[in-house]
Amino acid sequence: MKIIGMLGGLGPPSTVKYYEWLTQGVQQRTGGTSQGARVLINALDGKDIAAFRARGDDEGEGAFFAAEAQRLQRAGAECILIASNTSHKNAPWVEDAVSIPLIHLAKATARAVVESGQRKVVLLATATTLEGHFYTDILRAAGLDVVIPDADERAYMDEAIYQRLVRNIVAPADKERFAEITKKLIKRHKAEGVILGCTELTLLSLPERFEVPFYDTVRIHVEAALDFAIEA
Repeated sequence: MKIIGMLGGLGPPSTVKYYEWLTQGVQQRTGGTSQGARVLINALDGKDIAAFRARGDDEGEGAFFAAEAQRLQRAGAECILIASNTSHKNAPWVEDAVSIPLIHLAKATARAVVESGQRKVVLLATATTLEGHFYTDILRAAGLDVVIPDADERAYMDEAIYQRLVRNIVAPADKERFAEITKKLIKRHKAEGVILGCTELTLLSLPERFEVPFYDTVRIHVEAALDFAIEA
């Protein structure tokens, strides 16, 4: 089994979920002959990333991620996961800095949605993910029609994600508001599915409220990592 290197901590609750699901996936795929995944976790501090973003230092943030990915490679990792949708804005720097594969979350998500036969999807995510091209361009290049929330809704989601969900605070009011936004977008645009494009959104249990398919990017990323790590 190959060693997975994870750039985690962004935020901590989703990093815990990654490790939990990687372990469960290995046990399921090997019939219990292996107890868990071989994972090296480099848990970054979100305040360091926030400082780069507050001053608009994209080059500095990219270089930071590249150096931390190199640290994982030196420790023996055979692939890299960035355990954050938004932090995939740094994927080009990471790919240039290491000689091992980066398992790209947006590319894995695009494949999963296309393979399911869906074409028009709502994307719930941080404002950076929704407004930048590093993520939505990949989805659209795969032939997907991507629906995003309006500016006020994007601002609310940012506040909920960064002020509460990354701290593992799941407020009932946030569950209701995210559900309202999702319901409105599905109805208005006749969307066929919903991408949970922030790793913390799995905490809200939104799929339980809807009949359309939901694409949990943590689950998709984990499965893509397991496909790479476990020898056929």
